[in-house]
Amino acid sequence: MMRTGLNQTQEDILQYISKRTQKLPRVSPEVFTANHLAGELNISRNSASQYLNEFAREGILLKTNSRPVYFFNREVLENEYHIRINRSTFESIGEFQEVIRRLAMKKKNFAKAVGNDAGLSYEIS
Repeated sequence: MMRTGLNQTQEDILQYISKRTQKLPRVSPEVFTANHLAGELNISRNSASQYLNEFAREGILLKTNSRPVYFFNREVLENEYHIRINRSTFESIGEFQEVIRRLAMKKKNFAKAVGNDAGLSYEIS
């Protein structure tokens, strides 16, 4: 899902968000804001916000429409939790967390029903 032709700032932003997303839920939500990212990368908040919103529109990042706005790396979350996230925006950080939790639980329940190292027929027998 990574797009090509990125400038260095864009690459830095994606790398920053990806590394922080890998540490969920052990990091503070504030590290996923444009303001925090701008300070960490020494860029303007407007530039950070512009790039983050571009990546959200392209589906690379997930976004909450809250104040402050939070951004998370979709691919990292999907790989970490073995889920597929079918939307890019959430109304709040709480809704975002609930959707991820529900998808992960659904995947876990499916794996339990099917069995991790056996087929469904074995589990039903």
